[in-house]
Parts: sequence; structure tokens; C-alpha cells
Amino acid sequence: MDWQTAFQLVGDVATRHTTIEVGCKSLGISRAHLYRLVRRWFEWQERELSKNWLSSPRHPRESRLPEKVQSFLRHEIRYLTEHSTHFRNHFNFALLAQQCHQEFKKRFSRQTIRHWAIQEKLFIPEVHETAKALTRFDVGAVGELFQHDSSPHLWVPATNRTDALILTIDDHSRKIVGARLVPHDTSWHHLCVVRETVETYGRPIAYYTDNHMIFLPGNDLNAQFTRALYALEIDPRLTGKGHPEAKGKVEKRFDYLQRRIPYLCERYHIKNLTAANKILDEQVAYFNDCHVHAETNETPNQRWKRAVQEGRCHLRDLPAKLQLDLIFGLHYIRHLKKDGSFVYNGNRFEIPHGPRYGEVSVVLHPPFGRRTHTQLSALWKGQCLRQWIRPAGLITWKPL
Repeated sequence: MDWQTAFQLVGDVATRHTTIEVGCKSLGISRAHLYRLVRRWFEWQERELSKNWLSSPRHPRESRLPEKVQSFLRHEIRYLTEHSTHFRNHFNFALLAQQCHQEFKKRFSRQTIRHWAIQEKLFIPEVHETAKALTRFDVGAVGELFQHDSSPHLWVPATNRTDALILTIDDHSRKIVGARLVPHDTSWHHLCVVRETVETYGRPIAYYTDNHMIFLPGNDLNAQFTRALYALEIDPRLTGKGHPEAKGKVEKRFDYLQRRIPYLCERYHIKNLTAANKILDEQVAYFNDCHVHAETNETPNQRWKRAVQEGRCHLRDLPAKLQLDLIFGLHYIRHLKKDGSFVYNGNRFEIPHGPRYGEVSVVLHPPFGRRTHTQLSALWKGQCLRQWIRPAGLITWKPL
């Protein structure tokens, strides 16, 4: 372990982002030695020194950043302090370190960049009290539990509109397996993210959500989210009421992305969700590939891969004959009239030779992926009686 990484780890212990036990194990030192290093870290905070803090027999190498890196950082900080509209003087050194890694293919500690900014008089630090981090429980296998939630936020500042980020993470590896910025927090958008996730990775054992009305189970077909999970043999699990900390891992990912996506959207003049989702995909890929967790000392992809290699994977393939369009549609109950017709959204639909005075499940399929038209299906006792489509931009329905 190099001295910059050790310095960062001691700082995490000092600010209570990492426990004493994890710090001792990672550094390979005793508690007494770690306490001494923490005291020296606080002394350094007061003196704003960045060298010789470890009292090693050998002096650590110079932490001076290459000129091209310094030029890049000055350019980014100049934008942040002089031109940014929504994030002026809101420094995020973790993001600056990430941008340097992406630009120069070399890792730089966020603390190294912070120290450089202090020395160059580009940043004046403030010390704040930080609450003790919670100890979180991990399941033992990939696919045993997916945490799923949404976060309304000003994700694209140019729109001056609150959009929603829907996010799904694997509880064991902390890998982000589903992420999409959408204009509204609706059942349909959640179903789209779940479908993309299970088509990419397979079916987990359970989905873990809060008590939002979208996720609450019900006895009717309007409980769209839980109905789809049950159809896929996935167990829906809810947090206890009044316990938001129970899904702390996904909340932490929202915080991580809120510190990046809005700023990058402003920085690169993003004005719509299509372009914003491209930035989101880049940030998710970087997090899964490159973000080393302080406790596991692994990236999400490394932890995922190791669990799969050790046989700790509970993901299941989708059955070949599964009709995903029907599962991931919006289901509504309608009563048939004497002539075998029903009314949906002010339009009358006929089912020739269909049942009379019965109930059908009307399944709405909004546009998804490359499918630009809207489709409507009528199900009776699990069988599709008839289908209609409405081409994009039109209001009339045509039978298939």
C-alpha cells in the first residue's frame, strides 16, 4: 500500500467513514499505532501539511502532480469557481480524481488533489463534524437480494425540472445493475428498469424496496410492480416503516450520483434526458469497474466476479417461453358487455366470439426500446383474445 492510500485510509478513520477494526486490518497495525496516526492526521489538518506525516524511515516520494494534470485541474476548477451556475464553489474532489483517471489513465487520490488545491490557494477547507457510519449487513451471494429505489432530483439543471433516477444495486457486490433517468416516477418506468435488469443479469431471489405506493402489494391487478415480480418468481420485500436507513446502500449510491450527474450535465451543456442517460451510463460503468469500496477493498465488478467464481450466485435465467411483453405491461380489469366489447380510456374495443359479461385483463404496452407503437392486449383466463396497436403520433387503434 502506497503512502497516499494509507493517508486516505487514516483520514477515513479520523472522520468516522471507516471503523477502527477495518483500519487496523487494512494497514496491518495495532489499535494504539492507528490512534497515533489519527492524532497526527488531525495535527496535519491544522498545519495543512501533506508530507512526512507517517514518520517513516524513508521519506515518501513527492506528491507533486504532473503539469498536464495540474493544467487540467485548473481548467476544471476555474469553470467551477467562475462559470458554473448551480455548483459554483461546490468542490467534489472525488469527482475531480475520477475525471483525472478517465483523462490520463492514472489514478490520483482525492486527498492528493485536495492537498494540491489547498497549496495552490484554490480551495480553503472547512472542517465539519461527521456522524459515525452505520454498520450494514451484507447478504452472502450475488443475486440473493437487489435493492431498488428512486430519487427525485434536479438531475439536469438546464431543464429546471425535477426528474427521477431509478436505481437497482446488488446487495452483496454493491454493483449497480439498473439505472435510468426518467421524467416521472411511475410504475411503468420502474417496470422498464426491472425488465432491462433481469434481461441483462437474470432473476434475483428478492427485490428490496421501501413502502412507496408503487411497491405495495395488493389483491388487484393494479399493483403492477409486485405483480410482475411474482410472475417472475421474485420475492418482493419491504423495509420497515420509518426506517430509511435499512436501504442505506442504495441511498449512498444516490448521494454518489447526485454529486456527479447534475454537475456533469451542466458542465457539458446537457439539456435532455437522452443525453443525460449517456452520462449516467458512463458514471455507472466507472463506478462498477473502478470504485474501490473502503471496507471490501474491491470494486463492485471484482466482488461480483469473485462470488460467481466461488459458486455464490443465485441469479436465475429467464424461462425461454416467458412472454415479457405481457408481464411488463400495465394490467387493468375491464368488464365485457353483452356484445363482447369493453371500454378503455374512452375507446371502445370489440372481441368477436369472446365471452359475454365476463372480466378481461387489459394489458397496455407503452413504447419500449425500439418499439415505437403502443399496444393493447385483452387476456381471459391467461389467454390472449385479441390485440390492438396505436402507431406513434396517432390516436386511433387498429386490430392486429
